[in-house]
Amino acid sequence: DQSWPYIPDTLSRFVRGAWHVFADLSMVIGGSFNYEWDEIPTMCLIKLRADGQVDTTWTIRHCDPYRELFNMHPLRNGQYLIAGNWNNYEGQPTGPFVRINADGTPDLSFHFNAYKGRIAVIHELEDGKVLMGGQFFMDNYLDTLKLVRLNLDGSLDITFENYGDYRTGTGYYSGIVAGVNVITKLDNDRFVVGGAFNTVNGEPRNCICCVDTLGNLLDCWAGGGLMPVSYSPGGYPYMRLTGFKQFSNGDWYMYGQYNGFVDENGLHPDQVLMS
Repeated sequence: DQSWPYIPDTLSRFVRGAWHVFADLSMVIGGSFNYEWDEIPTMCLIKLRADGQVDTTWTIRHCDPYRELFNMHPLRNGQYLIAGNWNNYEGQPTGPFVRINADGTPDLSFHFNAYKGRIAVIHELEDGKVLMGGQFFMDNYLDTLKLVRLNLDGSLDITFENYGDYRTGTGYYSGIVAGVNVITKLDNDRFVVGGAFNTVNGEPRNCICCVDTLGNLLDCWAGGGLMPVSYSPGGYPYMRLTGFKQFSNGDWYMYGQYNGFVDENGLHPDQVLMS
């Protein structure tokens, strides 16, 4: 769309990280920005009009200098869960994970105690708690958490299996590079979980598995799943599930990085990238 500018007219730095588009085609967009007359970029959340120019009626939100908003996920109540590489958001010591209001102000009743990481996917539950997938680095824990359930205040729900051992490969860093990208409700008792991993709690699961409502691993897709595109010299398998869409009739679409899919009928080598 040639009428939409690549960079808004007044900005000299325009590093996009995440965005949410409204019905009128305006959008809130996170990243790292600054005006032409600013020497140091501190803007990390702005709003664009439908024509792609900065909405000057919306208050710009700031974080630490040269830091960036990477992930933004809308919530049902109009708030967002965001993540960046800052320590302070809007002058508040929030840490890198923040729940913000619709106007971009921080909701200080929320605090998730991770010092870095990424939010790849969220799934809101009926009681207001949130299932969150990605990679989360916690203090006093050598590995990363991949699938967590958060209480309303951002604390870990201790009734959930937040420490599931998702791994890709077998080396020292196999737990750190693995991650969860997909959370889809399969039925009232199960969730589909996907991402970059080939074992969960030591059991083979090639990038796709099922967990119950408490995060416990189930037998769905045991021994099946995605096939790697290739391997690194150290044996790291290049494969990941990026998206999974379940329909009311039980059919589904999935997509990701894979070269073949294994189900109960064996290997389907023609299934690549999307099924």
